[in-house]
Amino acid sequence: MEKEALEKLYRTMYRELFLYALFLCGNRHEAEDLVQEAFVKALLSYQTGNFHAWMCTVMRNMFFNERRKRKKEFLDDGSVLNTVAVMDEDVLETLFKEERKQKLVREMMKLPQLMKEVLLESVYMHMDDADISHMHHISKENVRQIRSRAKKKLINGMKEGEQDDNK
Repeated sequence: MEKEALEKLYRTMYRELFLYALFLCGNRHEAEDLVQEAFVKALLSYQTGNFHAWMCTVMRNMFFNERRKRKKEFLDDGSVLNTVAVMDEDVLETLFKEERKQKLVREMMKLPQLMKEVLLESVYMHMDDADISHMHHISKENVRQIRSRAKKKLINGMKEGEQDDNK
């Protein structure tokens, strides 16, 4: 590929990849580094198929490999949201323009890791069930069930949050 084509591909994919990485890492700088490193690694290792799905697979694997290497525990209890809250204001303004979006992010952070990933990959990254099932080594039916359960949990969490706000 030519340099201009690679730059265009990177610019086109960057925003959604950054958000995905941000949800994985919980840290703006780590997310930026992850996207950059994973993009290069994905380009070098790509053979055939959906490059977008391959890029997400590489990025996810790099994140978890680094996590294992550091022997850190990923905080699945909403603490990642606290990390997001101390980021630069421009990122916060972009990600949390409305109160409802904040609530949705909080509820997403409460989801189990696999549910978060499947939901982000399906809804935000527009990956199809076959790519997601391949990436996580689960059946397409399991992907649909996980996505459905994740959506139900989000809806219930949002309703509970609204009820709490009205008290």
